[in-house]
Amino acid sequence: MRAIVTGASGLLGRAVYKAFCEAGHEVTGLAKSRAKNGLRQFDLTDKDKLDALIQELKPDAIIHTAAERRPDVAEENREATFELNVNVPAHIASLSKVYNVLFIQISTDYVFDGKNPPYDVNDKPNPLNFYGETKYQGELAVQNANRQAVILRVPIL
Repeated sequence: MRAIVTGASGLLGRAVYKAFCEAGHEVTGLAKSRAKNGLRQFDLTDKDKLDALIQELKPDAIIHTAAERRPDVAEENREATFELNVNVPAHIASLSKVYNVLFIQISTDYVFDGKNPPYDVNDKPNPLNFYGETKYQGELAVQNANRQAVILRVPIL
């Protein structure tokens, strides 16, 4: 299997990248600023380059772990956070539909308010901060762009 892992220098992305490598898959790990140990430096906000990369690599799957995940930074840099947490996943989902690539979007339990855990897939999101709001809006944008996309809500991110 050929895969792309975005955010491959982060906590979850690094683990996903490593698991794919150890399983013998052909995996390309993308990182914005900490591209080392075989990772490829890449700006996911560059839509044309992202399209070209997908055409070049012809992946079977894209696992999107990249995000602005720090609530304080998200609050301070709303425009950049919205771009990375909403627009980028929507664009990747759209491209994955065009090129028939499995798209897995990593989201967070921050889409919930924490009042009634444990949460079920059908529970209504109620984010309490801008980070959670952008991750929820990102989920909606991904679903809109590609109904076949998989969205995983992972805690601690």
